[in-house]
Amino acid sequence: MTVKLNQQAYEHTKRLIEQGKFIDDEREAWSDHHQSTHTEEDFIEKNGFFEYSKWFLGVERRVRRRN
Repeated sequence: MTVKLNQQAYEHTKRLIEQGKFIDDEREAWSDHHQSTHTEEDFIEKNGFFEYSKWFLGVERRVRRRN
């Protein structure tokens, strides 16, 4: 398994931080801020997968081996 930086998500994240749109989670309890599956599905329906992909900084690249 290889994890690669999602460049679009990284650039989007930098803009959000510059605009002060982030939660400073001192307790490191990120799961408290995680969106529900229903919220994610609604977001995808309204905005599409490209915008949803900006939620993920790491993208797993699976390499298929040929026999």
